[in-house]
Amino acid sequence: MIRFLLNSMFILLCYISNSQTILITGKVEDSTHSPIMLASVSVTHGTASTLTNIDGVFTIPVSFKNNQKQTLTVSIVNYESKVVKIDQSTVQHPITITLNPLINTLDNTIVETSKGASKSITNTPTPIQVYSSHSFTNQGAITLEQALNYAIPSYNATRQTNADLSSTINAFELRNLGSSRTLVLINGKRKNLSAFLFTENGLSKGEGAVDISMLPMMAIKKIEVLPDGACAQYGSDAIAGVLNIILKDSLPNYMGINLFNGVSYKGDGISYGANINSGLSLNKKGFLNYTINFSTAGLTNRATNIDPNADFQEFANTQAPYTLDSVINYLRRTPTGNQIVGNAPTTIIGGLLNGSYPINKTVSLYFMGNYSYKKTQVYGNYRQPYWQQDTNFLVHPVGSYYNGFISYANNYESDFTGSFGIQTHSSSEWDIDISTTIGGNTISTDYLNSLNYSLGKNSPTNFYLGGYGFFQWVINADVVKKLTKFLTLSFGSELRTEKYTITQGDSFSYSGLGANGYPGIYPQNAVISNRYNAGLYGIINFNIANKLIGEVSGRYENYSDFGNALVGKVSLLYKAISHILAIRGSVSNGFKAPTLQQYYFSTIQATFTSNAGVSRQAIYNNYNVITKQLGIPNLKAEKSLDYSIGLTINPINNFHITIDYYNITIRDRVILSSNIVSNDPSSIIYTILQQYNLSSMNFFINTVATNTSGVDINANYNNIIWGRTRWTINWGFNYNRNKNIGSLTVPPILAASGSNLFNRADESFLLTSRPIIKSILGVNFNYNRLNITTTLTYFGKNKFVSTTMPMASNAATDPLSYSYPFVEFMPKVVTDLSLSYEFTKYMELNFVINNLFNVIPQYRLRNIEGYNERDIKNAINFNGRYSITTREGAHFDYNGTGFLTTIKFKIM
Repeated sequence: MIRFLLNSMFILLCYISNSQTILITGKVEDSTHSPIMLASVSVTHGTASTLTNIDGVFTIPVSFKNNQKQTLTVSIVNYESKVVKIDQSTVQHPITITLNPLINTLDNTIVETSKGASKSITNTPTPIQVYSSHSFTNQGAITLEQALNYAIPSYNATRQTNADLSSTINAFELRNLGSSRTLVLINGKRKNLSAFLFTENGLSKGEGAVDISMLPMMAIKKIEVLPDGACAQYGSDAIAGVLNIILKDSLPNYMGINLFNGVSYKGDGISYGANINSGLSLNKKGFLNYTINFSTAGLTNRATNIDPNADFQEFANTQAPYTLDSVINYLRRTPTGNQIVGNAPTTIIGGLLNGSYPINKTVSLYFMGNYSYKKTQVYGNYRQPYWQQDTNFLVHPVGSYYNGFISYANNYESDFTGSFGIQTHSSSEWDIDISTTIGGNTISTDYLNSLNYSLGKNSPTNFYLGGYGFFQWVINADVVKKLTKFLTLSFGSELRTEKYTITQGDSFSYSGLGANGYPGIYPQNAVISNRYNAGLYGIINFNIANKLIGEVSGRYENYSDFGNALVGKVSLLYKAISHILAIRGSVSNGFKAPTLQQYYFSTIQATFTSNAGVSRQAIYNNYNVITKQLGIPNLKAEKSLDYSIGLTINPINNFHITIDYYNITIRDRVILSSNIVSNDPSSIIYTILQQYNLSSMNFFINTVATNTSGVDINANYNNIIWGRTRWTINWGFNYNRNKNIGSLTVPPILAASGSNLFNRADESFLLTSRPIIKSILGVNFNYNRLNITTTLTYFGKNKFVSTTMPMASNAATDPLSYSYPFVEFMPKVVTDLSLSYEFTKYMELNFVINNLFNVIPQYRLRNIEGYNERDIKNAINFNGRYSITTREGAHFDYNGTGFLTTIKFKIM
């Protein structure tokens, strides 16, 4: 009674004033109608705010000026915020506000990575995982490809160090199938590949990738992962699955500004930047959401001590007047030899916009545009004075003490994507979507503080090495027709044209031996190439009594450079026990077209060591006269067969488990061959190597057949109320094994020469270099304005053969036996901690500790009986320079503990 009288007096006083204030009562719940406790409810244009009680109920005073409408903002961690318009009549009836969950839940959220009929997560015959922006933006990573590594169990991405352009773009992959077998979409539209091709010995050798590090995370609403073959729906590149990046698609009522600053536990790797997200109303009908991004991350260095005896034996014993004692003395002063082993300094700047404008009730236009620029500075190996000389005083002044030198490459990358389309929806339930998308990526390189020994004293110290470009233009037409309540037909087409260019470097960069450590692109390797393809697809979705849900799809494509492809897919889901238990499975065949980069890339790489002299290695493309001499056939499409079976279990509200087994066979895999060599003077290979002064040569070829099998498990328990706190628990698990099946297809000339087309080292990079098991456990705690998230990521063991190990160049055998020496990285658990506190609805502070316990990769040598362990270690870590990771990399980040602080502002 007393409370009623006080409220009445409060309302009366406000009514007398210029504005009228009314108590609004409501309830906040989730999509299962369960109440949401401790949700924040605030008046958008005012100061009043409150929290919901244990029943999800709230009461808040709202002022109305001149009878105008007001808005309430409702938010809580792990749910999408919602803005609700209210007026004075709202006081007559309590309002109900439903929030959609953000993290990986089996709710009725519509999945956009589901071509054809609209589906919810619970009704997809194949697994689809949804990750909100919250699940990766508060992790402490400042680029998307690294953030997802600690969010998605079947996803892997690691950095390479001192690897030229391979340190500029960090490749990622699903199910350990290589980066080029995951299709990346933005708002459902195909994203262009990078112009770069990974050719260094390492985990992504021979692969291309989309550089998603260029995309600002603040522009992303969610990411949908389809870890299942989807070539029948989307065409090439979707053998491992699809990553669909969904951009923010609404008009925010505020400008969000994020300022961040980070550093590693060693004080290096300093990062800082700013992100802005806001929007504009388009004639009060449509919206334009835009994001501006700037970030920079500094150099990290985890170089370790050099073994003086090994370095003397490899270099200084041929470099008079250096002796073992002089090498020991030099390394006593500088134990790491001034080597740099770490993340390359990187700066990214760019912008992204996403918008829509309705023409009328049935027709709307939409558009998206992104441009980003990245500069990366990649350091080479430090040239100690006993390794390489500077007799012409090019990299050190005359009369000064010569301490060696280090060269570095400035890589400049530009990436853009733009889409424009029109959508219609008629009363007869015809949905039509016609769009065009353009995209491109360019990379160029300046090489600094180096020299070309062939030019003597006339050598410059700075070089332009050339560049690469890739462009695509796509036109899509998609039609969806709901034939009956239980049957939907979808069909459409895609036209795509692609262009790939290689631009030569300046003449100083490739003359003779070329720029030391990184020669420029030779004129004969420059190229301009094009291709086009056309595709048609059809999909039938059916739902029988909401019990049996299925999809049948087929696709035909024609490529101008290799021919046709016809693929199909059938997937079914059977609800065995209503919404509690469902059984699902799929079978499909797929294809992956060789990229233009794999078709036309060619280069000559010159390296120098004092005891081995000059070593020139060539990669020839499949149209080169030399590859024709060797009988290397033109590339053709990879072919895959994929089947999966799984369960979805949802025993109680807010709790679910999905378990999916998959099996993928890929034939005619495109690989970059091992180094082709010959010591037989009568062989064609020996003649070619001698004629062009080469130590070895490589090329791309269809030759390997592989099988990948594994299990994905995802569990989520959301909205757990304990006292006045709220908890969310997520667990993801991936078990994955790759193996080589069948025999290699080796051209007769190579077979006769005894050359190993695919050796043990390259086989290990392809099949076993990623963790067999990866598991991610995340626990989120929320109390009032405080939010804490702890993530434990388990990286299981992996193994590979370093190119410098004994027997590494032997022909590939069974990859699981490893009867010769190999490297095995040990299982490790990395712990991340994120704390956020919302001081006001206008400001939030987020503090992240990545790798809380400073866990670093650790490896051991296996099967080394009969060999000198120290010699093997020196071979794989370059005499101690790469003791943490080995030269070819590791199974997770090697930098140790890092800290990142972000301040988030909202300006109304």
